[in-house]
Formats: sequence, structure tokens, C-alpha cells
Amino acid sequence: MGKGIYNRGFLPHWDFDGSLQAITFRLADSLPKQVIEKWNLELSSVDDEKLRQQQLRVRISNVCVAYIRNNPVKAGLCAAPEDWEFSSAGSQWNGEAGAPPSVGPEDEDAG
Repeated sequence: MGKGIYNRGFLPHWDFDGSLQAITFRLADSLPKQVIEKWNLELSSVDDEKLRQQQLRVRISNVCVAYIRNNPVKAGLCAAPEDWEFSSAGSQWNGEAGAPPSVGPEDEDAG
């Protein structure tokens, strides 16, 4: 039997037998505002709105992937993302086409 609704000092918990649970993340401010503004300025010359939105989504995705892959480095577990044995970074970080960019200083606090 579940505990029902309770709180451990953070988010409320719903613990009922057979209940479905979901978590919703708000990502609207995950990248610094100035990064999004810079990208919008860089993409302002793209007339096709659908293409501009697609290119913006690719940039956001690339920064997120680079941020995640850099977590073991920030934690001091390895010197480079490709050194982390559990990483998917591997050879993709050798400048191959489609590889995520390095997180620049303006993107460093993203996420």
C-alpha cells in the first residue's frame, strides 16, 4: 500500500498503488537569454521562418549535448569528454561533420 500524498521538504510526493506518475521540466530559461538573443540575431537573415526555427533548434540541441557530455569533465572524473568510458562522445568530438560544438564561454552556464 502506498504512502498517499506526503512531502519530504521538497516536491510533494504522490505514492498510490497502481498510480501513474510524470515529471514536467520547464526549460524556457535553460540557456542564458543573451545566447538566444545572439543566435536570433545571427539567424535574422534567414527569411524562411521554418528553416530559421529548425536552425535555432539545432543550435540549442548541440549546446545541450555538449553540456551533458562535458559533465564528467566538470566533475573532475576525466580530462576530456571522450575520456569518459560511459560517454557517447568518442570520435564524434574530433571535428567531424555534425559533431556538437564545444560549449563556449557565453554558453558555459547553460542548463
